[in-house]
Amino acid sequence: MKTTGNSYEIRLIALTTNDPADPPEELPMIWAVKEDLEIDGCDTITITYNWFAIYEWDKVPFVDDPVAWNLYAESDPIVETIRRMPTGTELPEAPPAP
Repeated sequence: MKTTGNSYEIRLIALTTNDPADPPEELPMIWAVKEDLEIDGCDTITITYNWFAIYEWDKVPFVDDPVAWNLYAESDPIVETIRRMPTGTELPEAPPAP
């Protein structure tokens, strides 16, 4: 969801289980993450993770109360900065094989 100019709110979910059986015999847990993504020009993206919770299988992420909070830190979020890697340079030669 676009919030302003170059800012986007992103919500992600993933399923996880510790059950080693294939297929798993226990229902997975739902991990839900909310992040704000800011496009800072053509070379930099800043992602601010400020919300991460775990839900049971029968719950609705971002709506129901979670089983556990891993991160709920509007005041102290995790910030990740991704910069474009220059591609106009030559790669160094690989070291000789042993």
